[in-house]
Amino acid sequence: MGGCAQNLELRTVLVLGHPGTGKTRLMQEITGFEPALDPHLGALVALHGALRLVEPLCDDQARARWIHQLHPGCALVYVVGPGDAQAQLYDLQVLSRSEAVRGVRVVIFADEEVPDFETVRTTDDLQGWLMALGHG
Repeated sequence: MGGCAQNLELRTVLVLGHPGTGKTRLMQEITGFEPALDPHLGALVALHGALRLVEPLCDDQARARWIHQLHPGCALVYVVGPGDAQAQLYDLQVLSRSEAVRGVRVVIFADEEVPDFETVRTTDDLQGWLMALGHG
């Protein structure tokens, strides 16, 4: 069902965060293209070199399904944006302790450093992180 291992040529990067944090806009800035809705995958998808950026639809089942398909070959970008920072960081802490993300590269995209997590603060820095990931 569209897991990370389905296409060995593309590495999946899951883009998560609360609604309204700018995930879709960020994917567009990174790739230069509007992410496309893939109803079969239940997600917005944008390709970037050897990477497939995936933003699950705003439904808990789609999100959970994607999280449980992660494996160490995948990566996760968690977008912290406007809104309740405490709630966003709480969800991030819960997610980071999940068995599903063990061994998965995780980076936080936020305006400020997030303690205990690798954080990037600009789209250029995120581009660099993704490029290193794509060649790693």
